[in-house]
Amino acid sequence: MPSVPTSANSKTDSELLNSTLETVLEVSSEGFLTFGPDFVVDSGTSRISEEFLGLDPTGKPVDLLLWAEENQRDNFLHLLSSVFSGSKEPQAAFDVLECETEVMGRTLQLSYRLLSPKKILVALTDVSAKKQLEELSRAESDRRNLLRKAVSHRRDLGGLTRDMTKLFTQLSENPGGYRTGEKISALALQVHTIRGHASFFEFKKTANAAKTFQQHLADNLSLGGRPQVKSYVLLLKKAYYEELGTITAFLGDKWLKELDSIPVPLDSILKLEAWFQQNQPAEKQWTTLLRSLRTVLFCDLFVRFPDLCQAMARQFGKELHPVTVEGGEFPVLSDQFEDLVSSLVQLVSDMIEGGIEAPAVREAAGKDPRGLLQIRISRENSGLFLGVSDDGKGLDLAGLEARAHAIGLSTVEACVHRLGGSVNAHHRTGQGTSFTVLLPV
Repeated sequence: MPSVPTSANSKTDSELLNSTLETVLEVSSEGFLTFGPDFVVDSGTSRISEEFLGLDPTGKPVDLLLWAEENQRDNFLHLLSSVFSGSKEPQAAFDVLECETEVMGRTLQLSYRLLSPKKILVALTDVSAKKQLEELSRAESDRRNLLRKAVSHRRDLGGLTRDMTKLFTQLSENPGGYRTGEKISALALQVHTIRGHASFFEFKKTANAAKTFQQHLADNLSLGGRPQVKSYVLLLKKAYYEELGTITAFLGDKWLKELDSIPVPLDSILKLEAWFQQNQPAEKQWTTLLRSLRTVLFCDLFVRFPDLCQAMARQFGKELHPVTVEGGEFPVLSDQFEDLVSSLVQLVSDMIEGGIEAPAVREAAGKDPRGLLQIRISRENSGLFLGVSDDGKGLDLAGLEARAHAIGLSTVEACVHRLGGSVNAHHRTGQGTSFTVLLPV
């Protein structure tokens, strides 16, 4: 803003000051208000100010004109009173004042200047169009990211849609059945998994709704209350179907329906397998063919993990080197390991949130500001090995198991035990944590 005189002691000087300000600021499409320690707007305000505020502000309290909330007005009055009294440096007060406000449907940017010990000027700039453009640009970027993830990880998106359908069906059939701690914990686990998958696919509204739902369940679990499942499910549904609609609007309903790579329902394939095993045990070629329809490379089940880990790191204010998945180039039955892979999403979330330090903390400890997280897979005669490790501060494993939200380890253990395997965890303070899963071949 152009410089202006620093004092106006006489009536003539004051009139000259306001006239100069009005000319300068109206040329730049800015309005202005001046006021003294009584916080009443002086006469001679600009025409643009009247347009912005929807009235002639002369003689009116400036705090009521600019701020709708009482706490905003109180903060405004407190800080500027300290400027008028001389107890606070003007620029120090101006720097902590809110610089934007909403008035008459406009977003006004505010800048402050001390004209004299008893006179402050507030310049008003309408940035509504700029804000709308920024919001449109942000929404377009979010839409592009969502579509890119959907197309790049089409198979995994099918997992999210199945999880959401399963949850909504389950809750619609028994919306009031979550009264015990065990059932609330189980529901929290489902929502936690959905939140992780939604974040990966840039379903930001869905992820936020799931986060709120999960927190509500955790609060009720700790306080012994009864969760309001129905209202939170409605919010989750609204967010999910809105973002899913973005995909169908561009790619079509048919694309969405064909997410599963198996051309017939998986249940039908399993029934066919069971029938051949029971009734035609000698016809092994049919069983082998049916099993091949649901066979993938084990490493392909982790294809989303590098991007997922980076998204989690950003969410938690951490930085990571590119996450690598080594090995795993051997075939497995995808549905056999689906629950395990989903549980590992929760585990790496716990490792990034609670194990990897913030960049500044790592630098202070002499570490690379970017953390390291690796996934290694191998298969030997003795079994299938899956290792997940980081170079963080070392998780407190006992504390991890006790935390209400750190459910990744217990979930992995449950999945591994169902598969007849075992989990070993090891940590070294300041150096990192590693988990090793051993499964029978």
